[in-house]
Parts: sequence; C-alpha cells; structure tokens
Amino acid sequence: MREKHQKQMPLTEPASGRPGEKELEMISTIINDTPAICEYVLEDLNKGKIFKRRTGARGMSAEQVLRAAIIMRLYEFTYEDSTFHISDSGDLRRFCIIGIADRGFKKSAINTNIKSISEQTRKTISRDLSGHAEDNNIEKGRKVRVDCTVSRTKSF
Repeated sequence: MREKHQKQMPLTEPASGRPGEKELEMISTIINDTPAICEYVLEDLNKGKIFKRRTGARGMSAEQVLRAAIIMRLYEFTYEDSTFHISDSGDLRRFCIIGIADRGFKKSAINTNIKSISEQTRKTISRDLSGHAEDNNIEKGRKVRVDCTVSRTKSF
C-alpha cells in the first residue's frame, strides 16, 4: 500500500548553503505546514487500486510525488531531466526525501505518478496554498500575474 509520508526519514547530506537551497527549504516548510495537500495526492495515487498484500516494492510516497512535481514545475524539467537532476543534486535529493543510500526515482515512476495527479487535485492544492499564504500574511491572492512574451510573426 502506498504511503503518504515515509515512516522513517532517510539519511541525507547536510545542507550545502547553495543559493537555490533556501527556496527549497521554504517550499518544504509550506508542505509540512499544510499536510492536507499530501492527502489529496495520496487519494489520486490510490484511486481505483485494490490492495491485498503488503509485499513488493515500496514505491514513491505521496509526499515524494508532490515534491518531484514541484521540482519539475519550478525548474521546467522534462521527466528525463528531472530524473537526472534529482538523482545528481544533493539539494534536490534532500528536498525529495531521498536518502544517501537510496537509488532515486526512475523516469517511468516519476512520469506515471505525476500524471496520476488530477486537475481537480492541482486546483485544490492551489486553493489551499493560497489560503496558507493569506493566513500567514504572505499574499492576499486577489491578483494573478501572467507573464507573456510578444514576438513578431512572419506573414505568408
């Protein structure tokens, strides 16, 4: 059966102090402060599955799937790029709760798990995060900024 969180935290490398690490720590704090979002992901991962035995591979926890999806979105990685960077970077491994001795995720596992997060779940998570930001006086969430690039097209 899939887990929401890992029961025991793996051994990870110590913090490195690199520039992007602070941002990942803040995101990690928000995830820890709003545990319901991992519950939503877990529901999507378990949808339509029947669990009879407790044997076999453990698989990614719901929290790891959420964190891998955040990495993909934050850095605009493909599934293949995210597999490489998460396995290669100590900061990303620590963010995704992958221990020193753990192998990391395969591209197919990341692909299957992230794609199983429904659009409704993404909207619910976004709503909950907006509520968290408003409750902590980070952002009121009344305006949304959309960036776009204008470029000239050739006429045929």
